[in-house]
Amino acid sequence: MRRGQAHTVRQRRYSKEEIARRGQELYGSGIRQQVEAGNEGKIVAIDIETGDFDVDKM
Repeated sequence: MRRGQAHTVRQRRYSKEEIARRGQELYGSGIRQQVEAGNEGKIVAIDIETGDFDVDKM
């Protein structure tokens, strides 16, 4: 940030609890079956608004 610029504080759209709830719901309702086999030790990133997901190494 440059000197003199105002810092913008972004408000969360969802609480931490709501993010966790939505992620768990999406994972359990179909993502798990698509990613578990052969992906041990990898990370799943889930977009809680669209249901899109990606799997990658740690």
